[in-house]
Amino acid sequence: MNRRRLLGQHFLRSEAVARALVWPLRDAGPHEIVAEIGTGRGFLTRRILSGSSSLLVSVELDEDLCRRTADEIGGSWNLGLVCGDAYSTIRRFDYLISSPPYYESSNMLRWLAAKDFKLASLILQEEFVSKLIEEPGKRGYGAISAFAQLAFRMSAGPVVPPGSFSPMPEVNSRTLILRPRVAMSDREARWILSQLRRLFSYRKKRLSRVCRDLGLEIGCGTGRVSELGPREALGIAAAIPTG
Repeated sequence: MNRRRLLGQHFLRSEAVARALVWPLRDAGPHEIVAEIGTGRGFLTRRILSGSSSLLVSVELDEDLCRRTADEIGGSWNLGLVCGDAYSTIRRFDYLISSPPYYESSNMLRWLAAKDFKLASLILQEEFVSKLIEEPGKRGYGAISAFAQLAFRMSAGPVVPPGSFSPMPEVNSRTLILRPRVAMSDREARWILSQLRRLFSYRKKRLSRVCRDLGLEIGCGTGRVSELGPREALGIAAAIPTG
């Protein structure tokens, strides 16, 4: 299998999608930091630099690709190009832009939930975005939906077809804007998502039975787990014993 596919690398090549992704960063000021996760070949990086005077910190995990891209665009005064793991490298930022591998989507949301920032502009798998914004009681609503709706104010943009990337993925993508809703630490974000996943493993069961099976002493109501709103779900999930 192609190494790029193994790494989940699909490089954006659509000018229209790039403009839509970069546009939310237009308010970033000279004193603010824009972070890019996944420099790739520098397609988005160049467009961010051309329209902003902010400091751009761009991080690429693939060291070979990072070095080649650095040779091509590394001379910009307001660009800091880093080869490494973005989650451990990026300490603070005001704006974030990324088109991460699909398998990293949940990890990125959990990581972002523990960060203090203004706005994140992302491209994620269309099915995943649909889950994030799904309403309680609907088929796609689950633990990651409740977590995302607790942590962020979200605005989903247009569908991004496979032809917008090289190599082409097998599914559609979609743009998504995130703005923080609540502040939480990394430890809290991990715990909340873990507890919600435990609760939603019973998503089709009635709450009364779930609470009885888990030995919870709180009143759980009569509906099903899948019908719980994000705050209701968190209230019950937080009561589930750990360990």
